[in-house]
Amino acid sequence: MALTIREIENAKPAGKPYKLADGGSLCLLVATSGAKLWRWRYRFDGKEKMMAFGEYPAVSLKEARDLHFSARKTLAAGTDPMAERKSEAEAKQKETEEQRRQAENSFEKIGRKWWAWWSVGKSPRHVDTVMRRLEADVFPLIGHKFIDAITAAEIRDLILPIEARGARDVAKRAHETIGQIFRYAIANGMAKRNPAADFK
Repeated sequence: MALTIREIENAKPAGKPYKLADGGSLCLLVATSGAKLWRWRYRFDGKEKMMAFGEYPAVSLKEARDLHFSARKTLAAGTDPMAERKSEAEAKQKETEEQRRQAENSFEKIGRKWWAWWSVGKSPRHVDTVMRRLEADVFPLIGHKFIDAITAAEIRDLILPIEARGARDVAKRAHETIGQIFRYAIANGMAKRNPAADFK
């Protein structure tokens, strides 16, 4: 017989943990602490396993049934639901780590590190001019991008409008500065190649 919300709400802790069955081996484990935990007992490869679906009320009765239904489908297809969940969690963590790495290695972040390193011993006026040009012409267009994802075509598309407004020397310097940032990134293991070197 299926569980009702009233039964779940009325379930009180006892001297030892006990289970309230919902059907299809899905049950609510009521711990001595009063915690109400969704559990599903199943067999895979001849071994008995117990899968957790979270705690009530954070995971509602409907959500627990949906998770249970999905896990049973996975099992019916010949896959261990817990093993699949673990591999999905690992893939998600890997993806998150990769996104974090890309954010840390954005062109702007590396460009500012290069500028701090390069500016030592230079005249304050020249140093400020270089940063102002980066902030005006370069960072707004490619600053947010992962440095290894930037192409030579994107750098060209950034430089041509500078040239078109009659600032040929500024365009040339922007190209040189971008190349310097890439060389700094390569030397420090933050980039693999310098697409600015693909054209003059």
